[in-house]
Amino acid sequence: MSERPVALITGAAHGQGRATALALAGVGYDIVALDVARPLAYPGYTMGTPDELESLAAECGALTAVADVRDDAAVSAAVAAAIERFGRIDLLFNNALQVPLDGYLEPFTKPAAAGQAPGGAS
Repeated sequence: MSERPVALITGAAHGQGRATALALAGVGYDIVALDVARPLAYPGYTMGTPDELESLAAECGALTAVADVRDDAAVSAAVAAAIERFGRIDLLFNNALQVPLDGYLEPFTKPAAAGQAPGGAS
């Protein structure tokens, strides 16, 4: 059990997830760092790596978990490991996002016809 606040951060291996983990660790949080840590077909940007996740653990003492946020069992296992080690989770920074945006925003970007809400809804 930890007396310090505990933060679980998804997408923690690099970028804003890593920066958030380091910032929170710097102000006294214990960190649970979750990342897919492998390339994915979608989205088109670089995912975190196992080496980045390991270096984060070395830098701030984070408990790490390799998990895809779309995999409920993997995320549940990471939460269980966090509870076992720290006794609780006080803050969740859900930084990871896996939403295929192809066509997703189209209804919100079409001009509305007279008398219709944006996206064409009546």
